Amino acid sequence: MKIMKLVLVFSLLMCSSNALCQPTCCLRTLAVLPIDSTGLSSPFESPIHHDCATSDCHPYSIMSLEGMDELRKIVDEIGKLYGADLDPEAQKIVSQLLDLDYLFRGELVALEGAEGPTSYTLNIEFFDHHRGQIVKDGRTSWTGSASDGNDAVRALATTFLPLDELMLDYERIPETATLRPARDPIEAGDTMTVNISNLVDAKKRSSQPWQWILAKANIGKILNGTPQAEGFRRFEVGDGSIDLRYRAPDECKKQTEMIAIYNTCNNDSKTVVNLIPENTIAVTTFEIHCEPKPIWTGTVTYTRSYIKIEKQQGPNNSTVKTNEIVSEKADFEIHGWPFSHSYEGSVGTDLYYEGDEGSLTGSYSGTYKKITTIQSSEGQGTITDTAFCQATIRDSGYLVINNEELRSYLELGLSFVDEDPCRGQTVYSGLRGSHTMDFDWDQLETFAGMGFLESSIPGRNPQTVSGSYSLPEWSITWTWNISFSGR
Repeated sequence: MKIMKLVLVFSLLMCSSNALCQPTCCLRTLAVLPIDSTGLSSPFESPIHHDCATSDCHPYSIMSLEGMDELRKIVDEIGKLYGADLDPEAQKIVSQLLDLDYLFRGELVALEGAEGPTSYTLNIEFFDHHRGQIVKDGRTSWTGSASDGNDAVRALATTFLPLDELMLDYERIPETATLRPARDPIEAGDTMTVNISNLVDAKKRSSQPWQWILAKANIGKILNGTPQAEGFRRFEVGDGSIDLRYRAPDECKKQTEMIAIYNTCNNDSKTVVNLIPENTIAVTTFEIHCEPKPIWTGTVTYTRSYIKIEKQQGPNNSTVKTNEIVSEKADFEIHGWPFSHSYEGSVGTDLYYEGDEGSLTGSYSGTYKKITTIQSSEGQGTITDTAFCQATIRDSGYLVINNEELRSYLELGLSFVDEDPCRGQTVYSGLRGSHTMDFDWDQLETFAGMGFLESSIPGRNPQTVSGSYSLPEWSITWTWNISFSGR
């Protein structure tokens, strides 16, 4: 005798079901694998069809794979008619419609005798199409001809029923969870962890690690997870413990935050980018507080103004005379620098009060003119350099207080918002004519390196810091006046 294997060629039937209804009802599509060549198709399909029609949830709707193939052909023909491929978004929708969640697949083994087959064994697997996992398998055998196995095949089909319970027990969609914020209340602008655990299905069994959940904060932000539509974040269940990274809004006022967790019927993230939330499975609320924080605010001013006239002997008995006029002014406003950190210095402790980007703003304007006159035996020539600069300053900075030294140190960032804040030109004129070229005044680079100011303080933990700093040789003066107050 020899063993003969018949690998079945399946004419698939589609069975779509709102099968998972306790309490989350999810649409699932599956294909039944008929046994065409042996006449065993009907006895296997009959119990499946009956289960579809009598399911506790919405009855199954059945469509053949021939219909699916026809839909694919129609879509392809539409593309050919217009001479273009189907829009990717439309193609994605079609792929989702034609995708299967589950299928039955089988193998019929015939035991071959001297005069032909004497017995048969039918192996059937109910298969998770997305993950390649066998949900349930079954086997039946009988002697005689293939048609003698109708009752055995029908009985085998019933071992998979009811299908909605089989899928529910397999998928174990999360129905409840526990949320634990690391802190309650949390300060405005702070970040913390919110732990999700105890993700279980309706029968209190741990959810499948490949299941997905969606999380959404009402007023703050969830920082991790995969971004989804409408502000949701997607997380895989994994080992059943998930840490959300949450950030409270920066606005300084008392508020109540709510974070909600949802399950989803979408169990295949490969074809679905934005998962759809179904039922709320967990909610937590906590308070957002904002205690006024003492901060430093105030103003800083920079000025530079001078007129310089020089006359000197040049080569070949020429005379060179220069007349240089410079005028600069910058006004700064410190919007709020709270305490940041401390550092043990060589003498005492340095207390740092530091602002974020944009906590220092200001404006700068500067004019420059230099006239160089050269008088020689050939005549007179003049070189005139002029420049005008106007810029907006937006940066940050910090203040250091050392109570032991009774000193303060003020550091200003001097970054310009404008890319090209200066316009300048050089004009040459003389006996042979004149011409003009661009002039680049490098004073901005010098100015940008000046923002470190030091002064004494009147006592420990001062409420005001003020001072003035001058460089007479450069005609530069800085003045500042800042105070410590509540928000």
